[in-house]
Amino acid sequence: MKKNLILSLFLLLSIFYIGFGKIIYINDVKNPDKITLFRDKVVVSHRTLDSSFSFYDGTKWIHYSPEDIKRMFDDSVYLSKFGFLWPKRFQFDSKGNIWFATSKAICKFDGEKITPYYTFLNWEKTDTFHLDVPIPLHFGTIRAFTLDNFDNPWVVVSDTARASIDHLFKFEDGIFREVSSFQFNSRGGSIAFANDRKSRVWFNIYNSVHIFASWGGLLRKFNLYDLFEDDCFINQICISKSDVKYFLTGGLGSSGLTLYIYDDTSWSRDRFPFYFEWNRDSTIKGFKDGFWGMMRIDSTDNIWILSDEGSPNLLKRTPKGEWFVYQFLPPDTVPFPWEYFDFQIDYQGRIWIVRRNGLIYIFDPNDVDAVEGEIIEGLPDVWVRKLYPNPATEFARIEFFLHPDFSEQFTAGLYNYFGYKVMDLKPYFSYEPKSASGVIQFPVRGLPPGLYFVTLSAGNSHYARKLIIAE
Repeated sequence: MKKNLILSLFLLLSIFYIGFGKIIYINDVKNPDKITLFRDKVVVSHRTLDSSFSFYDGTKWIHYSPEDIKRMFDDSVYLSKFGFLWPKRFQFDSKGNIWFATSKAICKFDGEKITPYYTFLNWEKTDTFHLDVPIPLHFGTIRAFTLDNFDNPWVVVSDTARASIDHLFKFEDGIFREVSSFQFNSRGGSIAFANDRKSRVWFNIYNSVHIFASWGGLLRKFNLYDLFEDDCFINQICISKSDVKYFLTGGLGSSGLTLYIYDDTSWSRDRFPFYFEWNRDSTIKGFKDGFWGMMRIDSTDNIWILSDEGSPNLLKRTPKGEWFVYQFLPPDTVPFPWEYFDFQIDYQGRIWIVRRNGLIYIFDPNDVDAVEGEIIEGLPDVWVRKLYPNPATEFARIEFFLHPDFSEQFTAGLYNYFGYKVMDLKPYFSYEPKSASGVIQFPVRGLPPGLYFVTLSAGNSHYARKLIIAE
């Protein structure tokens, strides 16, 4: 799909500035690293050798040392083969069991015992092996893992002989079966997983997205460079309850953080909050120049983004495309640059943030009042967010930003390939002033099939978008 056929969401509708809120500090966990939440349960991994992870069961913290973990293993073969391996990448399954990865196995902890799974089956399905095998099988260490909608682990295993090759395995019937191998880009980029409502597994490799069926077959793949000609790599994937997919990119080759959006029919992108800087005490410079960032989604499908540097600000994007900025700590209390290890959202909507200073912050965004910000000057007066379906057969719908000052003088039309106006679209226009959001949904049935142009005009801005009408 070429760039001129992509629905490009380049800016946003409006911004809301949020003041300081109440912060809860947790210092019961020493040297926290990554955090995982499930209802009222919490798991925190550690960065020091004196403790492996801490578990909050809803009433108290329990700290597990390496010796505690060894005693809970119910597999003596695993311990004799590998010894103690540091647990990492914790996840809860749907029953509240804790899963974690070591470099050689995926382990399940039910609160009393730890069961490791470390038998792998190669692509040819001819040999089973463990990750301590020598060359020529080449398999090395576990780089990433996730649980699918059926609580089955999927893991990425590195190739010790070929540094740029990784392998994807799916767990079933007590064994990991290889479903794919791929070349990992040496420029970097994290591996991200997500599950959609159809139980498909979404998985990224550098700047491409692969979609696997629940049984392990590759269904489809996209590449962001082919779609947008953007040189970037994907850091995070989130999928909403309505099955909208969000991809956060950044890092080498990228001009700051960018959010890409896919709704199963069209792609768009949203960059605005990362490119413009406010003249306020709370700057979002970290988002503008951010090399890296983390993204999470809450229970009401709001996207939350935290940058790796700059002031301690959280960005929230609602499903309607509105952006909110939360500054949860006063700037004069935080050293620059702002750094953190992880953040997650609990079932109450509170934000848990693990800072590099060893503290865990719990921030409740519902405890602060939003103050509507001004629309930034110097932006186009009108621009298109979406035009779909495209091609269209019955109707077409266009969603766009429109500056409130020009909502009365706004014009819109549909033109054929030769430049003749075939329809005035203003009668189909509806507008929401608060978010500066316009919508036009108009019928196309009966129009000759072919290439058309939708045009929008407001103030000094004019916007045209191709629309294909099919039979």
